Amino acid sequence: MKSTICQIIFITLILSLCVQAGFAQKQDAEGNQLIEAPFTSIPPTIDGVLNPGEWDMADSNTVDFENLGIAGEGLGETDGPEDIQYTFSVMYDSDYLYVGVSVTDDVYVSDNFGKQYRWDLPVTWANDAVEYFFDGDLSRSESSARNAQETETGGQWIYGTDSDASPDPFISPELYGEKVRPYGTGPDDVWYAKTFVNEETADWSQEARFSLDIIGSPSPGREIGFNIAVDDVDVYDEQTLDPEYWAEFRDIQLYWTAYLYDPGMTAEDAVHELEWLWGTLRFLESTDVWEWPLY
Repeated sequence: MKSTICQIIFITLILSLCVQAGFAQKQDAEGNQLIEAPFTSIPPTIDGVLNPGEWDMADSNTVDFENLGIAGEGLGETDGPEDIQYTFSVMYDSDYLYVGVSVTDDVYVSDNFGKQYRWDLPVTWANDAVEYFFDGDLSRSESSARNAQETETGGQWIYGTDSDASPDPFISPELYGEKVRPYGTGPDDVWYAKTFVNEETADWSQEARFSLDIIGSPSPGREIGFNIAVDDVDVYDEQTLDPEYWAEFRDIQLYWTAYLYDPGMTAEDAVHELEWLWGTLRFLESTDVWEWPLY
C-alpha cells in the first residue's frame, strides 16, 4: 500500500512538472524552436479526426499568435484565439511522419480558387488550409525552399480538403527534382491528408502523413528543419472560379516559427520559403520515449 501511494504521488508530481514545462518552448542547440517526434508502433488512422488516445504519445505545440506564432502573408486580420489558433502533434514510425492539427476557427472556407493559374499552380492557400515545410537535409538554406534541389528532401506542401469544389493540394514546386512530383493525396501515395470540419462550430482538424523518403529519409536520432502554418480565410467569393480573377482573401497565415521573430510579430513577405528561419523536428530513438510501467 505504501509503495502504491508513493507511486501515485510521484506520478502526480511528474504530471504537474510536465504541465508547467508545457508552457516553455523547447529549443535545439542553436536556439531554434524544437519539437520532438516519438516513435509509434500504432499509427493513427488518417481520416481527419483526432480520435481520443490516438495522439496521446505525440509531442504537441499550441500556436495562438499571442504566446507562440508569427503572422505571415495576408490581410493581417485576426480577432484573437477564437478566430485562429491551433495545436499540432507529431510522431513517426518506420515509414511515415504523422502530423495531426486541431484548429479553432470561427468561419471555415474551402472553395476559393483564387486566380488558379496565376502561377500555373492551384492557390490552395486562398482557403483554410495547413502548410507543411520540410528541410530534410538540414541545409538551413537562405534561398527559397521551392527550388528543385531543396525539394528533393522536403519543400512546401499545402492541403485544404479534397472536396470537388476545392483547389488541388499545392506542392512546391511541381517538379520533384527532375521528376514529376506526385500531388497525392490518396491512401497509396507518398503523402496523404484528410480534413474534418465541425459544421456547427467551424472548428476543423487535419491529419497528414508523409513518407520519410520524401523528407530526407530521417532515421531515429536525426533532426530536420521544419515549420508548419495554418491559413485562415473567412470570406468566400464565387468570382474566384474565374481563372482571371485574383483577390487576397487570406486574413492571416499563422506560423509555428520564424527564427529571430518574436511571437506576435508579422514576418516579412516570403519568409516562409527560407529554411534558415524554420524550427527543428527531432526524431526520437524508441528508447527515448519514457513509458511508466502500469503495474
